[in-house]
Amino acid sequence: MGDLRIVFKGADTNYKMDLLAWQQNWEFYDFQPKNEMRMYKAWRTRDGETTIQYMEDYYACIHYLTIVGKDGDEIAQKIRSTFDSYTLDELLGRAALARDKRECIGVIIALAAASPKLFEPEIFSVFERMFSHESPEVREATCFATTYRAWPEFKKPLERLIENDPDLEMREYAQATLRSLMKHCWQEQV
Repeated sequence: MGDLRIVFKGADTNYKMDLLAWQQNWEFYDFQPKNEMRMYKAWRTRDGETTIQYMEDYYACIHYLTIVGKDGDEIAQKIRSTFDSYTLDELLGRAALARDKRECIGVIIALAAASPKLFEPEIFSVFERMFSHESPEVREATCFATTYRAWPEFKKPLERLIENDPDLEMREYAQATLRSLMKHCWQEQV
């Protein structure tokens, strides 16, 4: 049972998600109060077989959902028909056109949040392009974005940054990212 991700286009989703959850009779079962970094809410269907997790990530400036469980496709369809959200094709199209620092940072974070759980070569190629961007801020955002899906394929590009990036702070950030992914996601010795 995989998970589905939906990245919203607008920022007016919090109240609307509460309303939709109430209309769908989902059980509210978890939250993390709003702080400077994020706000999180979670519901589950009455049968307990599907969870819907809503996140407002203020660092990345995105709002997104993760849906896990047997009714995931049906719930995702309902949410996509109710909210304005990105498709992967839209995000890949934006990534292909992104050049300046701000555009690149926004699209790599949104693409990471929307990415499927299983490795996707087309999305990975966008990461590789962003790892080579002239701006250290874009490279840093790309490192951060690897943590949304933590595909093991990110190991080699992170190692290249650690070895070759001209910016010392970037090399250190890539090292910290790789160390965290190895420890928490890939269960490798650090």
